[in-house]
This record gives sequence, structure tokens and C-alpha cells, in this order.
Amino acid sequence: MRVFGSSGTRPVSAALLLCAGLLARADLPAAGPNVAGNCNGDLRLDLADGVFLLQFLFTGGTRPECRPRCDFEGDGALDVSDAVALIAYLVQGGASPAPLVLPPEACGDGEDNDCDGDVDETCPPPDGVYAVTLAWDEVTKDRTGRSEAVAEYRVYFLNGAARTLASEVKGATIAVLRGLRLGVSYTFVVTAVDAAGNESAPSEKLVVLR
Repeated sequence: MRVFGSSGTRPVSAALLLCAGLLARADLPAAGPNVAGNCNGDLRLDLADGVFLLQFLFTGGTRPECRPRCDFEGDGALDVSDAVALIAYLVQGGASPAPLVLPPEACGDGEDNDCDGDVDETCPPPDGVYAVTLAWDEVTKDRTGRSEAVAEYRVYFLNGAARTLASEVKGATIAVLRGLRLGVSYTFVVTAVDAAGNESAPSEKLVVLR
């Protein structure tokens, strides 16, 4: 891996990153869904977030679902200094994450600006097309009654016995589904997924028709 800067390039030692991970502080709180630095959205603030950001910036890595979460320094810019500051915080007790500032959603930029799991929700729908907002109760226990942490919810379209993923939602119990057509009946169900990837049985069906 290489980090690019105004003075050229310099290699980033994989061994150094590994050592930083082993030496990371053990007193860090859980990140939650919207904390500056939680770049990969896994609800943990750790070295993986810095690596995720560097890979996105310099090696064509996965695009962040929520760019503001990657802005560790809170200066409105997404760059290598955010990854450096995050690693310094994790390993050396450097400055804490800046308060997370979520901008309003912008229409047409293809970004989830306000980190609510929906993209471009301020765009007006074309004629004959509408959006629907689905909300459900938070899942806190598994089927045996034991406490269970949900990593994400999945919303599906049903078509007979087949189901198609419509939305994946993290840190919320609401989803906005767009592009629905007037006069067409849609059936939805929601499932909960834990950190190990285990998926619950689907919820009761909800039918939407306009």
C-alpha cells in the first residue's frame, strides 16, 4: 500500500499497521452508527476504519456508505490526515474524534449525505412514481428471549415465493423505498441480521398499493 502526498509517495508498512492494531487502546467505547471515524460502518472504532479510508482514497477500495463518518477531523475534507489522526487516537491517545456533523441530503449527487441509509431522498419523483417510508420496531432479543444486538435490517420485495433485497439499513428502523409505480401492488417484509450474519425469519407482510 502507498500513501500519496504533495511530496510524492511513501510505502506504508503492513507490519507497522499490524503492530498498531495489536497495540490499540482497550478503553475505547463502541462507536455506534454515527460517530466520526467509524468509516466502514461496522459500529466499532478501530484500525480497520483507517485502513478502509486509505484503501478508498488511494487504491480504489469500497466507497464509504456515509462519507461524513470518515471525516475524523471534522474539517469537511476527506483525506489521508483523517486516517492518520484516527490511528494516532487509537494507538497513541491522540485527539478524540470531532463531533459528527451530518449535512442535509442533496439531490442528484448519489451520496447518502445525512447518513440515514437513503440516497438522494430530496429528489422529486418522476410522474407516475412515488416513494414509501417503512418503519418497524427495534429488535433487541432473539427468538429465545436472550438479548441480541442487530447489525442491520434487510427490507425485501416479495414476488410469490421469491424475494428481492430492496434496502439494507444500519443504525435505524426506517427505510425509504423509491421508484414505486402507481397502480402496482408491492409486498414487503423485514428481517434482522446479527453480527455473525444470522438472519431472522421475515416479519409480517406489508402490502402497498396506490
